[in-house]
Amino acid sequence: MDSIQSLREEIAERKRVQEELEQRNKELSALLVISRSVNSTLQLRPLLNLILDKLKSAVGYTGAGIFMVQDGKPKLFEFRGQLDGERINYSPHPLEQCGVIDEVMITLEPVIVDDMQSDTEQARSFQAVLAEHGLTKQFDYIRSFIGLPLMVRERLTGVLCLVHQQPGFFTYQNLGLAVAIASQAAVGIENAQTYLRAQSYAALEERQRLARELHDSVSQALYGIALGARTARELLDRDPKRLVDPLNYVLQLAEAGLTEMRSLIFELRPESLEREGLIALLRKQAEAMRVRHRMVVEFDVERCDENRLTVEQKMALHRIAQEALHNIIKHAKANKVIIAVETQKQSIVLTITDNGVGFDPKGNFPGHLGLQSMNERAEELFGTTTLESTPGVGTTVKVTVPLY
Repeated sequence: MDSIQSLREEIAERKRVQEELEQRNKELSALLVISRSVNSTLQLRPLLNLILDKLKSAVGYTGAGIFMVQDGKPKLFEFRGQLDGERINYSPHPLEQCGVIDEVMITLEPVIVDDMQSDTEQARSFQAVLAEHGLTKQFDYIRSFIGLPLMVRERLTGVLCLVHQQPGFFTYQNLGLAVAIASQAAVGIENAQTYLRAQSYAALEERQRLARELHDSVSQALYGIALGARTARELLDRDPKRLVDPLNYVLQLAEAGLTEMRSLIFELRPESLEREGLIALLRKQAEAMRVRHRMVVEFDVERCDENRLTVEQKMALHRIAQEALHNIIKHAKANKVIIAVETQKQSIVLTITDNGVGFDPKGNFPGHLGLQSMNERAEELFGTTTLESTPGVGTTVKVTVPLY
C-alpha cells in the first residue's frame, strides 16, 4: 500500500516538474519572440502596440498601459482596456494620479498591488481618483496591478502597467517574465525614440539644404530677373535699341530659375523618384547645372537597369550625386562633368567626373565634409566610395553599392 502511494506521489511530482518545465519553455519562447519583434520595429506607435499585443499572450492582462516619462512626469502613450476591446482615450489616466506609478518611478522597482479595491493606502488613493473624475464604474474591473520600470542604462524612460480583473492575479512567480519583457521593451522604445530623433534631425538638415538651394539658385535668379527688368525699363525710354541684352539676360535667368525650381520640386516628392526614376532626377539636376552655371554635362546611363534598384538605393545614390555636383560647382571651377550609372551583376556603380582644378586627396581640401556624407550614405547600403583627384586635371567620385 505504501509503495502504491509512493508511486502516485512520484508520478504527481514528475507531472508537476514536467508542467513547470513546459511553462518555463513557453515563457522563454514568448520572450524570444518579443525580443525579435521589438528590436525589428523602429516606429514608436507600432512598437508600443506590438509590446502590448505580445504581453497579452505571454503574461495576460485585462488592461495595460505604457507611460513615458516626460519632464519627470508620466504621460500615457498607449492603453488597452476592457471596454469591448476599445482603447480608452482618457488623459490624464487615473493611474497617473493614484501614486502607484510615482512609487515605481521613485523606487525603480516593480510594484504589485493584489487588489485595487482593498483597504490599503494604494487602493484607497486609486478609488479616490476614480471618484473625483466620475470614473468608478468605468474602471471598476481593475483589481490586481503590476507596475514595471522601463530602464535603459540605469535611466528611467517609462513605466509599464498591467491590470487584471482577478484579485491577486500578478504574483512574484510570473514577475520574472514580466520584468524580462519590460527590459526588452525599454530597449526597443529607446531605439525607436533615437530613430525618431534621427529622422527629425535629418528632416531639419534637408529643410536647411533646400533653403540654401533656394537662396543660392532660385532667389538669386529672381533678383537677377528684377535687376534685368529694371535695366530694360530704363532703356525703353532712353535707348530702345539696347533692350536686347537685358531682355536676353532676363530670359536666361528665368529659364535657369524654372529649371532649378522643377528640380527642387521633384526632390520634395519621393514618389516621383519611384515613378520617374533616378536617371530622370539626375537629368533634371544636370539641366539646372547646365543652364545656371553654363557647364557641359554628359550622360553615360545606357548600361543602367533601374528596375533592379530599390527606392532606398535610388534615394541614396541621388543624394550622393547631389553632394558631388554641389562640390563641383562650389570648388572645382570645372566646365565639364560626366555622369555615368551602370548596373553590373552584383552591384550598381555611380561615377561623376569633372575637369576642374583637382586637389590632393591626402591633404586638407574643401568639401571634405561632403565626402564624409557621401561615404556614410554608401555605407548605409553596404557600399563603398572612392575618390581620385589630380591637381590641374580633375576629380572622379565612384560609388559602388551591392545589389541583391
